[in-house]
Amino acid sequence: MGPDVTPHLAPDFSCSVQIDRSAARDDLLAPGWVEYVDDMESKLKHLEMIQAVITRMAGNSFLLKGWSVTLVAALFALAAANANHAFVFLGYFPVFVFWLLDGFYLGQERKFRNLYDHVRDLDADDVDFSMSTKRFCDTRSSWACACFSVTILIFHGVVFGSVVIVMLLALTVPTS
Repeated sequence: MGPDVTPHLAPDFSCSVQIDRSAARDDLLAPGWVEYVDDMESKLKHLEMIQAVITRMAGNSFLLKGWSVTLVAALFALAAANANHAFVFLGYFPVFVFWLLDGFYLGQERKFRNLYDHVRDLDADDVDFSMSTKRFCDTRSSWACACFSVTILIFHGVVFGSVVIVMLLALTVPTS
């Protein structure tokens, strides 16, 4: 009787295989099979660590977008309630700060995606659990390139445009 191999659905709904080595008999296994499985498990764990960082970066980017819209809307509400147009001008500050932070997180996410691809292509024996992204600092993953990516420019451009429109409306409406 060979080892019990049972497929399990991981939380991300990808299929993973867990091997019950207690039922495995060494005489039934090919030489090096257990070592190969151990090496592949370590490679998968490293890939899971990198994927967790990528997911966290994407989550941070999503939260920044939410905070950007929330703060700009709050400043608009303050400007309308107090008839003080200075609050509209303050709306530019969160737009630029969150735009730069969003670009930073996108650049980091791209570096970790490059690291993920690198580890994915490695032999199982060569996995060293390094989380360094220094060798993946290419032009596409730079902070400036990430800040001017299409998705970030569209989102933060719309927020910036809304601040400009509200500012122009606030300046044309007479205060009483």
